[in-house]
Amino acid sequence: DRDAPGSAVSIVGFSVDVTRHQILERELTDSQEAMRQAQRLARTGHWIWYPEGRLLDWRRGTIRRSEIVAELYGLEIAELATSNANLFERFVHPDDQERVDAAYAKIRDPSADGYEVEFRVNCPDGSVRTLHELAEYERDADGFVIRARGTVQDISARKNIETALLKSERYYRSVLEEANDAIVLMNTDGRVVEWNGAAQQMFGWSREEALGQIFGEMAIPESHRHDHNRGVAKYSARPDLRVRFSRRDLVAMRRDGTTFPVEVTVWPIV
Repeated sequence: DRDAPGSAVSIVGFSVDVTRHQILERELTDSQEAMRQAQRLARTGHWIWYPEGRLLDWRRGTIRRSEIVAELYGLEIAELATSNANLFERFVHPDDQERVDAAYAKIRDPSADGYEVEFRVNCPDGSVRTLHELAEYERDADGFVIRARGTVQDISARKNIETALLKSERYYRSVLEEANDAIVLMNTDGRVVEWNGAAQQMFGWSREEALGQIFGEMAIPESHRHDHNRGVAKYSARPDLRVRFSRRDLVAMRRDGTTFPVEVTVWPIV
């Protein structure tokens, strides 16, 4: 309050306890940071897309992406402030663009709930990453998409392992098929789990016919079958007695019932 000349004669004030407000702000900040750290560890980012009016065109509209999405593309978050079309054209691998475009175009399908797609991106540093994107649509009462939410995960490590396993499998198959000797793999029950081309020629059974059969019943004559089955059972039951690459002479049997002598090399696969 002031007197007639304008001098202050009293001051009225109040104070507000903002402790709870500050606690909530700190908790929100901690929660956001925890989410960022979790997404960074999982190599997974998220995004939200809003259409431009009633126009369902994935190349337009407004999209908000987390900073982890930027990292997955090898960009700074400011560089990611771009349209879907620009990001698509600049970074999605040319060989994958048709597949990604088809997935994104599902937004115009009234029966679609979302999409899932894997694709490669060419990062600015020259590296190539494989991303997995999963999205779901949110519709209004009329079925119109009003928002789309999604996640993007870097699955490069998994794809690299899959590629290495595929190469290993191809190498294994080539060695198996090019071998001059018959190669037969059996499980502990004596059932055939692998049968190469040389085994087909030697015994007269195709790979499809041999798989799953008990080797002793299909390829060992009845007069020798008991000893063979006893040896297989002992070999399976006592791993400590197994001798790697042990050799032995056996009498084998072809599909037509004729018998012939063979030299067998046995080794365990652990």
